[in-house]
Amino acid sequence: MTDSTNIHSLPYIQHQANEYLLHNIFTIFTNNVISFANYIKHIQIVNEASLNRIDILGLSETNITSKESLYIKKELSAKYIFLYNNNTSKFKPKGFGVALLINQKYTPYITSHKGKKGRYIYINFLFKNHNKIYIYQIYLYANLQDISERTVIQTEIIKDI
Repeated sequence: MTDSTNIHSLPYIQHQANEYLLHNIFTIFTNNVISFANYIKHIQIVNEASLNRIDILGLSETNITSKESLYIKKELSAKYIFLYNNNTSKFKPKGFGVALLINQKYTPYITSHKGKKGRYIYINFLFKNHNKIYIYQIYLYANLQDISERTVIQTEIIKDI
C-alpha cells in the first residue's frame, strides 16, 4: 500500500506507472532507409525496432523491387508483417518505395491497406469500441521539377482519407 504523504512510496508508484506504460503504449516510428535491399541493413533495422518495442515502423525510399520484397516478407514474418509499395513502372526503383512493418500482435485489427506509385502506403486499424486509427507512410518528391506529380499524389492521398 502506498501513502501519498510518504515520500518513500513515490518510486514504487513511478515504477508501476512505467511498467503500465511499457506494455500499453502504441509506438510508431518512421525512417528514411535509403535502401532496404541490403540483408544486413534490414535485419539491423528490424532488430532495433524489436528491441525498442516499436509496434509500427514506416520506411521510405526502400529502393527494392517486388521480387526482393517477397524475400524480405518471408524473413520478417516471425516478428512483423511487411506491407510494401513500389513504383512498378520502374525496373530499378531508385528513389522509390515505402513500407510499413507492423508488429504481429496488431494483425487482427487491420481492416485495409493500400499503396500507390511507391510514394505512399496506408493501413487502417479497427480496435475495441470502434476506435479507428489510420496510418500513412508518405515519401513525396522533393525536387521542384516534379511539383506537378507531387500535387497529383497529394490529391490522391486526400481522396483516400
